[in-house]
Amino acid sequence: MIANPTKPAYYDRLQKSGNPTHAAITFKLDGMKENIIEVKKPSKCSEKELEDFEDFVLAGDQVNPNTLNSLIRKAKALVFLKQGGCLKGIAAIKNPNLNYKNKVFEKAKATVLASDFMFELGWVFVLPSERGKKFSHELVKAALTASDSQSVFATSHLNQ
Repeated sequence: MIANPTKPAYYDRLQKSGNPTHAAITFKLDGMKENIIEVKKPSKCSEKELEDFEDFVLAGDQVNPNTLNSLIRKAKALVFLKQGGCLKGIAAIKNPNLNYKNKVFEKAKATVLASDFMFELGWVFVLPSERGKKFSHELVKAALTASDSQSVFATSHLNQ
């Protein structure tokens, strides 16, 4: 199926699939090649998919490689963006622990409680050669469908 991602129906299909943590959507942006976004529970991913996901996260150079594998496996959902069978980008809905959330919210001087947020959007990474094509936007929209309408927070890193 080819869909226009600017229409709400694009993401309604993920929600109506009955399992928003295991769905696939095919779309094209501005005449580009066909893109496929898959939203999957880690337990439904092959070992190769988990390895590829981990490699992409590590390429972002923002995580502790010693704990990454276990964190990936406990995520709510992993999102893969592929074009022509090649992985171009990833994202996730993570299950962060409360101590981590408290530290993040304290550092941000947030005026809301960390405990009000069930999930974290993270590990959004697009290959440098594929940036500027709105892939991260599509990855984030797809990832958020897996949050079961629970509150989600996110952090970002500034390169200076």
